[in-house]
Amino acid sequence: TNADFSGLQHAPHKKGPQDPRTALEAAQNKQRRVSGYDAEKRADIAEKDLWLNAKKRAHGERVRDDTSLLKKALKRKEKQKGKSEKAWKEREEAVVKGKEMKQKKREDNLRKRREEKGGNKGGKKKAGAGKGTGKKKGGRPGFEGSLKA
Repeated sequence: TNADFSGLQHAPHKKGPQDPRTALEAAQNKQRRVSGYDAEKRADIAEKDLWLNAKKRAHGERVRDDTSLLKKALKRKEKQKGKSEKAWKEREEAVVKGKEMKQKKREDNLRKRREEKGGNKGGKKKAGAGKGTGKKKGGRPGFEGSLKA
């Protein structure tokens, strides 16, 4: 067996607008352009378009020329975009709210801790706190005196 892929054909590049907005604009421009012609020419163009579209469909290409369907697709896309934007805003607000709540909780905990610490002032005092000497006792040997020049 030979695994040769050279026989496979690559899909041709898609021609024409892919997104609904530009496809709709193209279809409307074509309708506007054709409406300026006389009736005989319009009928001729319509028949050619039918055959061309039939060929495209037979080759597996999508024909996007129905303005009502394109309008629906565009509306659906815009609605989805709005929904996504709304969801994103909600997520951002949730993050901000979460940060604020954490900060508030932190402040409350710090305040409680300060109150608990402050509440002990009437109780026992630390050892050596009432002597009034603010100096350290016992330095390094040989350095007991103070250097006054």
